[in-house]
Amino acid sequence: KFDRDDQVVALDELVLSGTVLNIRKYEGESHLNLQFILDEFRSADTTKAAWLVEIETADLQDFRFSYVDENRDSTNSLMDFKNLQISSFTAMMHDVKLLNDTVWAQIESLSLKEQSGFVVESLSGNIKSSPLALEAKDLMLATPLSTVNGQLNFDYTGYGDFQDFIDSIQITSELKETKVNLKDLAYFVPALIGLKD
Repeated sequence: KFDRDDQVVALDELVLSGTVLNIRKYEGESHLNLQFILDEFRSADTTKAAWLVEIETADLQDFRFSYVDENRDSTNSLMDFKNLQISSFTAMMHDVKLLNDTVWAQIESLSLKEQSGFVVESLSGNIKSSPLALEAKDLMLATPLSTVNGQLNFDYTGYGDFQDFIDSIQITSELKETKVNLKDLAYFVPALIGLKD
C-alpha cells in the first residue's frame, strides 16, 4: 500500500538478498549522500503527519551496509561509528515501523560482522531506535564470547555519542543469565583493549 495523502507505505513482506547500502557524508559537507531522498519524505507542511513506513515481515539476507563520515576525527576505539562496514548481515524481523527518525522492530533473528572484527552470532528482541535512545526488550544477544539476556537501554544526545561510549552513553539494564567478555566490551571502550577476562 502506498498512500501519498495519508503518507503511509505499508508492505506485507520485504525480502532483500545481496543488497548493498552505502551511506556517506563527504568531506566538508554536513548532509548525507542520500539526504535528497530523505527530504522527499519530509513535508514542508508542519501540520501534516510524518510519513509512516510499516513492514509486516522483513527478511534480509547477506545485506551489506557502510556508513562513512569523511569529516570524522581519528579514534582509538576498535569500533569506529563514523566508519562502519557491516557484512554478512542477515535478519528476520516483524512489525517493523519507521516514523520520522524512530524505528521499531520485533527481531526474530539477526547476525552480522563488522570490519573491526566484532561479530553478532545471534540477536533477538523488541527494539526501538531513535536519535536519543536505543531500547531493547526481551533481548537475547550472543557473540562468540558473550551472552546478554534481558532489557537494555542506551540514552544519548545523538548517534555521534557512540564514538565516546563511556562518557556519552547512559546505560540502564535489567539482565539475567548474562556473561560479557572484556574483549567484546573493548570494541566500545578503548580503555579495555588488551585486558583479559
